[in-house]
Amino acid sequence: MVENENIDMQAINESGNHIVNTKCRQKQISIQKSAFSIKVPVKGVEHYKVDNKNYVVKSGEFLVVNQNQSIDVSIKSNQDVIGKCVYLDEKMVNEIMNDIFNRDFLSRCDTTFDFNLYNGKYNFGNDGLSRILVNLVNCTNTNDNDNEEWYYSLAFEMLKHQIGINKLMNQLNISKVSTKQELHSRLNKAKSFINDNFYKDLTIDNISLNANISKFHLIRTFKDVYGDTPYNYLTKIRLAKANELLSYDSLSLEEIALKTGFNDRQNLSRNFKKAFGFCPSKLKVF
Repeated sequence: MVENENIDMQAINESGNHIVNTKCRQKQISIQKSAFSIKVPVKGVEHYKVDNKNYVVKSGEFLVVNQNQSIDVSIKSNQDVIGKCVYLDEKMVNEIMNDIFNRDFLSRCDTTFDFNLYNGKYNFGNDGLSRILVNLVNCTNTNDNDNEEWYYSLAFEMLKHQIGINKLMNQLNISKVSTKQELHSRLNKAKSFINDNFYKDLTIDNISLNANISKFHLIRTFKDVYGDTPYNYLTKIRLAKANELLSYDSLSLEEIALKTGFNDRQNLSRNFKKAFGFCPSKLKVF
């Protein structure tokens, strides 16, 4: 376990399993050859440039970085930015990866399964990797996570997470690995943009523009990878937030509609009833 604002990050990056805790307001770091790592902001915003792609990562999100990547880290804030970075030993990751394949973990896939680790920013979800990272963020005793068993569990969940991404990306009719990686990066950026801006007046135009992908490719490949069109995914995010806000007695349906991007009560009620079978007014206490 390491906690030091002025530490030699290059040396830390090369020293096997460990966690780096950071707390700073201004910092510039460059790493020429990365290890496997997961970056987890606890408070504030961290800016990364990984393999010439920019990522803005905040609390509630995490960044997975493959080995042998060039990384630039930038933190500029008037308040403390707190983060945790887990570095994973290459030998351990390869050992677990080989064990997964040898145990036929991918038995439902073709034997020619093409596995790649994708750099990418992700939101916390209900998967095993997210649960471990949420516990890491909330943990007050840093020694609880500084043991071999914990690192093996984290690496295993990271690989399961990446296997799921590989399965989704292999559904696309694209043979070139670099093209898959680039498409994954842009689709993930589109998904994150929707998650962060669901309450705004989003359109396919501004989603595709933000992700630097054509509208045609966005609509076609987003559904192939995530199982929903961008519009349907946006609607589900809005409805989930609306359902959460319905428990607040101080908010009217009109206010909830505005806070979730539905713009008016009628639009909220129509979409809510279509999804859940009843109007949101039944859940409100007036």
